Amino acid sequence: MNTTQIKYFLAAARTLNFTEAARQLYISQPALSKQITAIENELNMMLFVRSQKKVRLTPAGAVLLKELPKFEEHYDNILHKAKVANEGVSGELSIGLLEGQMVGDTFTEVYGLFAKQYPNISVRLLRNSFSGLRKALEDGSIDLAITLEFDIAGVPNIQYEKLEVCPAIAAVAKTHPVAAKKVTSWADLKDYTIIAVTEEDCFASDKMIIEDCKRAGFTPMLKYAPTLETAMLWTEAGMGICVVNSMNNLTQNPNIKMLSDMPCKNTISVIAWKQENINPAIALFTNFYNAHGDTAR
Repeated sequence: MNTTQIKYFLAAARTLNFTEAARQLYISQPALSKQITAIENELNMMLFVRSQKKVRLTPAGAVLLKELPKFEEHYDNILHKAKVANEGVSGELSIGLLEGQMVGDTFTEVYGLFAKQYPNISVRLLRNSFSGLRKALEDGSIDLAITLEFDIAGVPNIQYEKLEVCPAIAAVAKTHPVAAKKVTSWADLKDYTIIAVTEEDCFASDKMIIEDCKRAGFTPMLKYAPTLETAMLWTEAGMGICVVNSMNNLTQNPNIKMLSDMPCKNTISVIAWKQENINPAIALFTNFYNAHGDTAR
């Protein structure tokens, strides 16, 4: 029984007069009778007892007359909520961004446009580590995470869309011995400490470094930082060399030298969310980002 048939049944059940019910519904009486018969056939039960003089409800019909208005009201409320969410009338959205990363012009412009178009959606922004963002997505404390693909790809129950390519680059304090050298390959770093983020925080940070170094013919001397922010701090303090991307705050630090002649793999920023999260503002924001992100870039 579809929603139209529910309306037909209720009109007939309330009036107990198919001609009057058809008039209220702006359809013909034969069309209404055909629909009532179709409903009874689908449910495999009689809903009306028809005679030449009058129409009355069967016990099954009486139950439907009592209960279906509740369903109809609930259904209408659901549709209203969906419409409100689709129009962005109200709602809340929490977005987590990876620590140590600049939000960039694209996100800033898209966020501004979104806030202007949907002023009644309250957007909360916060920072967290790689693992902190994954955990927050899982427990629902954030709705979206803007992070790097290599840390989120393959995580169960997480979906994501790619945003943009961010070139990777090695960074070192200007006081570090490497800063005075011409570095053009990973092999030039074989005698120096390279800072990586622990696997507990980031699944792939050390693996990518180890792969690049092995291709260059050596095993790196790694120093593990618990988070990206700590790795950045250690780099600034001269404790080693760190590989970041073009959106990392170290690129703007006057005390840091970027080893731009050394080839590094690109990273890809993504926007991720948990599949089971039903917050309608998630789709609203991601669709908005897709529609306006290219323009903003």
